[in-house]
Formats: sequence, C-alpha cells, structure tokens
Amino acid sequence: MTEAPPTHAMTMGPGEVVVMVSDGDVLTLTNKRVRYNLVARGRSKLVSMTLDAVSSCSIMSVSRPGLLILGALMLLAGLMAPILGGRGDARSVAVVLFTAGVGFLVGYLLLRFKALKISSDGGDVILTVSRGMDRRSLVEFVDALEFEKAKYCGRSNPVRLESEPGS
Repeated sequence: MTEAPPTHAMTMGPGEVVVMVSDGDVLTLTNKRVRYNLVARGRSKLVSMTLDAVSSCSIMSVSRPGLLILGALMLLAGLMAPILGGRGDARSVAVVLFTAGVGFLVGYLLLRFKALKISSDGGDVILTVSRGMDRRSLVEFVDALEFEKAKYCGRSNPVRLESEPGS
C-alpha cells in the first residue's frame, strides 16, 4: 500500500484528502470514504462507501491444500514406481506421476490468494483479491480505515493501531 494519490481520476469533495492507495490503484482510502474502482479485461466495477457506512473489514487467506496433498502423493508415487515396478512401463508411469505431481504443486502455489472484504451498513461489499499484496499491507490498510472512520465519526482521540508484529 502506498500513501500517494491515485493515478485514476477521482473527484474529491471539500476537505477530502487521499490517505492511502492500494497497489494497482484499485482501492483508495480518503479521510471521508473508501472507493473500489476496478477496470480490467473488458469489465469494470465501482463501489464507494462513506466511512460512517463501513460496518466491518476482514482479511481472508484462501488456499487449496488438497492440491498440495495430491501433488505430494503423486510425486512420491512417481519416485516409488520404478523401484516397485522394475519393468520399462514403470519408468513411463513414473514420469507421468512425477509430472502430474509437479503440476498439482504449481497449481497450489498459483491459486493461493488473500482477499480484503469491506462491508457497509447498507449491504454493499467491497471485495478485492490481493495476489500481489502481503498480509502486512492489508492490515495497514484496515488500520488506516479504522483510524479514519473514528476521526470521521467524531470519536474523540482516535488511536492509530500498530500493525500486527510479524504479519
């Protein structure tokens, strides 16, 4: 996450300033609202929420451990096939199993992602998949959002939270 103005055009209201921008300029936090603006591959989506309407934020990590287990089992079977088979066919079976195992492991690594979900009182949801951002950047964004919401809603002495250690 960066603390620079977004590259896409966003009309600012009186007294509104950009606080933080996500990698890729998809998510923008100002001192008055949070805006999701995605334009990619022939599709677009824009969701904007005032800070007083934000009701919750969550960070989710999604992976498919079944691919990891299947890949490891196929690699193991590919390594064991020539030992147990002993014939020429066992070697070709080993190559197929080993290649499939590597494929499942690569699939596991490519399909992992983190997502940030921001919900509003009115039912709108900002859900952004963050393949390039690490957990620490997402936590920093949530911390900044909570701090700005506290200021915006007039809470006295909002406390800026420190990011989780080691996240």
